[in-house]
Amino acid sequence: MSSSILPLNLDCSENIGSYMNLWLKSLHKYSVAEINTYPTVTNAITIVTSLAYGWTSDYIKMRSPIVFFSLCVCFFAAVNLAVWDGVPFGLKWASYYLTGFAQGSGPVFLTMVNEVCAGDSLERIIVLGSTNSIAYAFNAWIPLLSYNTTYAPRFLVGNSITVALIVCAATTLALAVYLERRDNARKKMILSKRTKPPVR
Repeated sequence: MSSSILPLNLDCSENIGSYMNLWLKSLHKYSVAEINTYPTVTNAITIVTSLAYGWTSDYIKMRSPIVFFSLCVCFFAAVNLAVWDGVPFGLKWASYYLTGFAQGSGPVFLTMVNEVCAGDSLERIIVLGSTNSIAYAFNAWIPLLSYNTTYAPRFLVGNSITVALIVCAATTLALAVYLERRDNARKKMILSKRTKPPVR
C-alpha cells in the first residue's frame, strides 16, 4: 500500500516544482530576483494545502479521498508539463504551482497507514519503515536520471516518469482501500458470528 504513493509525492512536488526556475530562466525575460521568487509560491501552496488536507480529512473522517485528490491534481500538472508543446504559457505556469498540492498529502497518507495498521504494531512498524525507506531511496536516484538539468526546461523523461508513478500510486491506493474494506467486512462477519446467541 505504501510503497508507491509517498515516493510519488516526493517526485512530483520536489522535482517538477523545483525546476520552475530553469523554465523562467530559459524565457530570458525575468530578472534573477523574479526567477528566484516566483517558484517559492509552490512552497506556500504546500503549506496551505497541508493544513487544508489535515482539517478536511479530520472533518470527513476519511483519508484516501484526500490522497486521491492530490494525485489527480499532480497528474494534471505532470501531463501538461510532459506534453509541453502546445500547452499555453499560463497553463504551464499554473501546472508548476499545482505541484505544490502533492507534498501536503504526505501527512494524511501516513495517518491513513497508521489507522489501517492500528491493530498490529509490528505491521505498522514494517509498513511505515518501508514507506519512508522506499521514499528516500526513490528520491535519491530518480531525479539524477529523469530530471537531469541538461533536459531543461521541458524534462520530458522526468515528467513522463512522474505521470507513470501517479498512475501506479492511484492503482495501489485503490487496491489498498478495497482490501482494507474487505478485511473490515470479514472482521465484522466473524465478530457477529461470535456474538450471535446459540440456537436452542
